[in-house]
Amino acid sequence: MKTIMISPTSKASQRTKNRIREHGPVFEVEGTDETLGGEQLLARSGKWLGWLPRDEFHMENMKNEITWIPAVDEPVENVTNHGWLNIDGELLEITNWHSFDDFGSTLETLTLENGKEVYSHDEGETFVLDIN
Repeated sequence: MKTIMISPTSKASQRTKNRIREHGPVFEVEGTDETLGGEQLLARSGKWLGWLPRDEFHMENMKNEITWIPAVDEPVENVTNHGWLNIDGELLEITNWHSFDDFGSTLETLTLENGKEVYSHDEGETFVLDIN
């Protein structure tokens, strides 16, 4: 599940503006739908759950839920399978894991089967999609 922070666009309906004002800018994305005349997000904030038109808000910040699933069938000294990352419910194989350590700072760069890279600044405890 993704956590997003939103703000209304200048063309946002009063309903969208009210939802952001009433429930704050942080929502959990529960789903999407494109059959209602444009992309809609099913968003949750606390007990509120409802549809928000995607063209009525800016996404200012997005967190992804990323979990490492290690491979357990290989000896540590001969690792060729680094496991998988579950990114918001999508399971992707890790094809390369590069570790960098300099002056007490670490950076792990994981290359995934789709060619994208994921980063960790804490030796694989947590992951981010952006290096910043």
